[in-house]
Amino acid sequence: MRYLTLEWIKSHSRIDYDLEDELLTLYGDAAEEAVLNIIGRSYRNLVLNFGSPDDYVPAAIKQATLMLVDASYTQRSPVSSVNMFAVPYTFDFLVKPYMKLANGSSSSGVGSMVTGYYNSADGLFYRDAGFTEAIVGDLKSLYRDIPTGLVYVYNGEIFELLNADMFAVSEDEMDEILDGQEIED
Repeated sequence: MRYLTLEWIKSHSRIDYDLEDELLTLYGDAAEEAVLNIIGRSYRNLVLNFGSPDDYVPAAIKQATLMLVDASYTQRSPVSSVNMFAVPYTFDFLVKPYMKLANGSSSSGVGSMVTGYYNSADGLFYRDAGFTEAIVGDLKSLYRDIPTGLVYVYNGEIFELLNADMFAVSEDEMDEILDGQEIED
C-alpha cells in the first residue's frame, strides 16, 4: 500500500485481531488502485498536484479509499440475499474534486469537459441549441452549458448543477443562480 496503513484500515473497520491482515492488505492495495483509476491520476501525479509537506495524499482520498476497503471487507461478494447498496454518494463527493479532466473525448476512461446546451425543460444536455441531439451522460465528465457557462455533473440519472466548490446545488439555489445570469444569444 502506498498511502494507507494496515493500522488505519483496522481502526476504520473496527478490527482488533490479526487473523485477516493479509486479506486487508490485499483490499487496501486494490482500493488504492481503484481510487487512482477512478480519478484518472497516478500516485505521483496525485502527490505532486494535491499533496502538502505534512501529508502527501489528501485526507478525502484516504477516507474514500478506506470506505472501499471496508465495503470489500464487510461485503465480500457482489451478490447477497439482503438488500445491496453501492458505496454511498459520500465516496463520489470525496473523489470528484480530484478527478482529472481532459478537454475533448478520451478513450482512457478519464472524464472530460463536455460543452453543450442544457435544456431545463427535460433536464438533458444537447449538442445543438435546437435540443435535437441529446448527449449521453457519463459519471466521469463535467458538462458546461454554452449559453450560461454553468457546469453540471451527471449522477447516473440526471444532470445536477455544480457550484464553484464542485458540490451539487439544490433546485432553489439553481433558480437563484439562473435569475442572476444574463443569457447572451
